Amino acid sequence: DEIDNASPQLLAALNSALANGHGAFPDGMVARHENFVVVATGNTPGTGASAQFPDRRALDCATRDRFVSLAWGQDEALEQRIAVAINVVHGKAIAGWVQRLRAHCATSHPRLVVSPRATYYIARMAMDSAWTVGDMAESCIFKGLDAGSVGTILRAVPLPSLECGAAAT
Repeated sequence: DEIDNASPQLLAALNSALANGHGAFPDGMVARHENFVVVATGNTPGTGASAQFPDRRALDCATRDRFVSLAWGQDEALEQRIAVAINVVHGKAIAGWVQRLRAHCATSHPRLVVSPRATYYIARMAMDSAWTVGDMAESCIFKGLDAGSVGTILRAVPLPSLECGAAAT
């Protein structure tokens, strides 16, 4: 996970193991199993920093050449099913709102990360009446973003109406 944040030394060892059919370990060389598969994930396509991930490094050509690259978007249907499993009362509304917010922010506020993780956190938090919807959004999505930007975003994608603390199974 997060290959675009891996140390260059790790990537050099991985490159060697992928190219040569064996890997060097403290206890000796280990041959690659015939069913071995490596899946590497990252928050960027391996070409370096992005607006949301400014500290990611570009992968060198040798590393990028060893992988088939797939852009893998969010599975919003799965996100909604998980949200409903967490909070049967409000999960669908929460997932829908976060997804609309994500779509809006992708172009209007690209540095703001609006991930499915926010959906799941808010679904759990909505079972506790101590949280307002605004508090949940601030804690899970906006995280100190300036008030002007938050206001602009919420005018485009208003907060959902939820009765926090409503029973959920």
